[in-house]
Amino acid sequence: MINRTSEEIFTISSDNLTEMILEYFESVSGPGSLLDHLGDYREYCVSDEAVLSGHPEIAEMITRDRFGEEIGTSFRGILDVEKLCSRSEKETDTLYFDREDRLAAYRKLTDPERPDRMYDAEVFEYAGDLRYSKSSGCITCGEENYGFSFFRYSKGAVAEFLKVIGNFGGYGNEDPFELKLPSELKVNHYVFDDTPEHKPVRMDHYELSYTKTTGRYMIVRSFDRLNPPPKKAPVKRVIDSQKKLCASLTKKIPEKTTLAQATELFFEVIGGAKPNEEEMLLYEVGYGRNEAGTDTCYVSLVRQTPTKHDEFYQLHLELTYEITQKDPSLKECKWHEVGDEDLKEYILQSKAYKAFGEITPATVSVWVDET
Repeated sequence: MINRTSEEIFTISSDNLTEMILEYFESVSGPGSLLDHLGDYREYCVSDEAVLSGHPEIAEMITRDRFGEEIGTSFRGILDVEKLCSRSEKETDTLYFDREDRLAAYRKLTDPERPDRMYDAEVFEYAGDLRYSKSSGCITCGEENYGFSFFRYSKGAVAEFLKVIGNFGGYGNEDPFELKLPSELKVNHYVFDDTPEHKPVRMDHYELSYTKTTGRYMIVRSFDRLNPPPKKAPVKRVIDSQKKLCASLTKKIPEKTTLAQATELFFEVIGGAKPNEEEMLLYEVGYGRNEAGTDTCYVSLVRQTPTKHDEFYQLHLELTYEITQKDPSLKECKWHEVGDEDLKEYILQSKAYKAFGEITPATVSVWVDET
């Protein structure tokens, strides 16, 4: 999956993360296991003290590692857990190398008598100054996928690190372990200085939420673990089902409206809502088909607010237009958070607005749902 530049990988945005997550998901959406090619590599059981004694360079690599830059994030995580928990005598950690100094895979067996049912694994790919890896594991059922990571190296040392963490399930598994996009993901992005100690200068943490209606992830929370912002006084959450806004918008929009009219009315109605620091807005343009099988272009506006259970209420306004030919340049997805630049102004300047602004749509729909 290393088909991106360092800048593309480590530029953090909802859109960039979504594209990498969807590409990863596609890569694990088929038969096969991360363990399929372990027989191609040199194997070192590093749980065996004799092996470490005979290969001091591997022992040093494990000792030197801090964030997974040497031994991978899966092995690093297991070592960190073992500092707090006792280790089973059966457990074994094995490193695999495709050449003398390059790690190709890691595998932990919880029970060597059940190597296909009780394990954790991570496999690595390399390109230039980048390393990419996928993590998976199995407890009792089929293999489950846990996400991916990127490391960027400079002068032989780690310079940057990105890890996407979540349970994607596995190909061929049944509920609740079936392969699917998680509703929530966590992302860590660390940046290191260029001193000999390579100290982290940023340790950013992001929390992502998946919206089924758009098929996209958005960043709903972020903070720097090293430089946390000053604590704010607790603010009472505003819980708004948006049903009243939906009724008001439905009543205001005339039967024969235009995108220009509908956009004005949408912002007029939501402008009357109680201020909400967790409010997010979405402008999306895409393609689909109606019940008659005719190609359509849809223009959608969404206002999203939280529920009491950390899900979301979403107020939708969607207009569809029958088309004869798709224009890929019209397709877009723009999230807006409190404090962002004005979304309305962005819409008025968009290509879709200029194309459809004064045209009567085939359908206009207004509804509220809960994710």
